[in-house]
Amino acid sequence: CRHRVTSAGMALKTKVQGLKGYYMDQFTRSLHRTTRTIESLKTRGMPGNEAARLNQYLWLTQSRFEKLRRVKEYRTPQAVRSFARVYILILPVFYAPYYVYLAGEGNSAGGTGLPFAVTLSVLTSAVMTTLFNVEHALEDPFDERGLDSIHVRHE
Repeated sequence: CRHRVTSAGMALKTKVQGLKGYYMDQFTRSLHRTTRTIESLKTRGMPGNEAARLNQYLWLTQSRFEKLRRVKEYRTPQAVRSFARVYILILPVFYAPYYVYLAGEGNSAGGTGLPFAVTLSVLTSAVMTTLFNVEHALEDPFDERGLDSIHVRHE
């Protein structure tokens, strides 16, 4: 979140937001122009079924674009990500009494043994960390850092 801290980051954020607004406006205008062109072609003799198909393609384009825009813009809130990090760090502390119970301390039945308790503790922390990392990797598909990222050519 360096765009919130440094002056260069804030300037870059302002510049990017301005460009985003400009290109969104251009895209919207292009869609309206295309819609008007289809209607004009209908009045000049284009069959209605072909015009309906063009309108359907235009609607699909717009809806898919909006879906991609939502994925890019509306990410996981910082508070949720911070809570997940803290939860991963604190979770072993809350489970520690259970791990002691599993190791056999205070268990009249003899417990399952220290190796099992340690393995369960390590696996629990590893799984939580892995889930957090997967969530982080899937959060922004346009960052071009992950295996499943969307690679967009810059022209």
